[in-house]
Amino acid sequence: MTLTRTLVVAALCTLGVANASAQEPTQTQKQAKAVFQMNSLVFALSKLCGLTVEPNIAEAATANSRILAPAAGMNDQQAATAADEVMTELAKDKKKNCNMNQSEFNVGFDELNSMLSQTAKGLNVALKPFPRHPDSELIAASTTDIEKTVEIAKAHGEVTFGKDSSGDPQIKVKSKTGNWVISYYSCTKGEDCKTMQFYYGISTKNKVSAAKINEWNRTKRWAKAYLDKDGDPNISFDVLSRYGVSRAMLNASMALWVDIIDDFKTTMTKD
Repeated sequence: MTLTRTLVVAALCTLGVANASAQEPTQTQKQAKAVFQMNSLVFALSKLCGLTVEPNIAEAATANSRILAPAAGMNDQQAATAADEVMTELAKDKKKNCNMNQSEFNVGFDELNSMLSQTAKGLNVALKPFPRHPDSELIAASTTDIEKTVEIAKAHGEVTFGKDSSGDPQIKVKSKTGNWVISYYSCTKGEDCKTMQFYYGISTKNKVSAAKINEWNRTKRWAKAYLDKDGDPNISFDVLSRYGVSRAMLNASMALWVDIIDDFKTTMTKD
């Protein structure tokens, strides 16, 4: 589950929670409390799911709480109660709401900024936006972003950068599970590429049957297997990156790919 989906679920739940004041809250106060509770998700998810909040994110969330509590007609105790309500709501389905890793949590603050801005429309408040986390940086297949892709690939093995036979960029990675390649496609004179592909191939002692390749493709989700012209098994994983993918997503894709290689190698060499 992504942070965005958690935000939507929690926001819908908290919008209907009654304001903890003696008087019936105004519509503006109800709206301010909804934004306050959405902002409180930062600390609620961190505490409930064991995720780390970066100091600059925590600073922005704390500043927003101080702005929104008075707008919602809440004193300090009432604000604490409202924040606890968010934690209680999330804890009802902890497994679902905490189904994210640290990187997924980090990249969710762009969406949170958007949701806070939309929900706060009409309120006379100036919220402090959450800074963009480096994990949310978009990386495309363009030449200007290749160095960033190389940097991420270094976390998964020894990297060599060069060109393929067509003059297009190519990154070779020597990882713990095997040697693989990142190739770039739909390029213009070796630049401004639109997609990238992870590729791995092996030579096996015994020829692999088409039936085994078909079985892999039928039962596995993330990578396509095929036999090359010499009858050796190959596997590829396409990344649509013309408009960019987040640093966290590209890193997660490479980590998944390295695991896939290990599974593929074991499957294809098994008698």
